[in-house]
Amino acid sequence: MLAACSMGLGTCPIGFARPWLNQARIKRSLGIPDDYVPVFPVVVGHPSGEMPPVQRRAPEIFIWL
Repeated sequence: MLAACSMGLGTCPIGFARPWLNQARIKRSLGIPDDYVPVFPVVVGHPSGEMPPVQRRAPEIFIWL
């Protein structure tokens, strides 16, 4: 996803697609070998506009002794 971003592409993980992608007929239609298990489907495409930077919080550091 970081590599795609560096090339000006947008990405979005689509977790709900995992069960669908693991169906035998879907694997056949997409050319996914039977013994492969899709675990992290990601949509990649061109964003419709400029994306603003994400606001970041300072990290919270916890120490347990």
